Amino acid sequence: MLALVLLVAAAVPTAPGASPPGPAPTRAAASLPAIVVTNPSAPLTWLSRSGRMEEVRWRSAGPVGGVVRITLERPRCAAEVRVLAAATPNTGSLWVETPGSLAPGVYAVRVSSPATGAAGCSADFNVAVSTFTCIEPAAGAQWRPGGRQRVAWASSEPPSATLDISLMRPADATGFRFLARATANDGEELVALPADVPAGAYKLAFEVTGPAGTFTYFSPVFTVGAVR
Repeated sequence: MLALVLLVAAAVPTAPGASPPGPAPTRAAASLPAIVVTNPSAPLTWLSRSGRMEEVRWRSAGPVGGVVRITLERPRCAAEVRVLAAATPNTGSLWVETPGSLAPGVYAVRVSSPATGAAGCSADFNVAVSTFTCIEPAAGAQWRPGGRQRVAWASSEPPSATLDISLMRPADATGFRFLARATANDGEELVALPADVPAGAYKLAFEVTGPAGTFTYFSPVFTVGAVR
């Protein structure tokens, strides 16, 4: 004969004042503030020269805050060297001036949030010392379209360096065109100015490529006159 056994679960008593057992509450994990510096990055080289601008770029995640601080640091952000921006909007990008007295070597850039303490460090990169002076055209010089013009410069880069010389508007790249490509760093070049260049104010851009990297310099503003 088959015996049937009925099992009855006994209720577990609840201690006075305690909440009855139930499912554990769920809550979305709060996003922690974070900063990632994407530029400068290796093997980029900055130039130690007053007035030269370099771009710092970063990404923010979580409640970083609306203002960040940007500093130049020893490799791996081991120690602060100089403040590049004490308080700038957290837009993800800022052009900063390279200190002219900066010694050549390896550096990093740190972007930090004063409000939350979040910080990010760039990859290590090089800072080099290089000088360049445009001799011709001088400020206020006048060129005529359709002729050949003398361009002269003095550069600390070795003779093995090369230059791209281009014509551009003072404020932007409007009217941009190359006048010479990969020319030798010998201090002088005769360039042909096309006859269809509109009259107006211009400057030359010198893109110098040498052992330390590629750097861009500009001539003083000069004038291209109308064809007579």
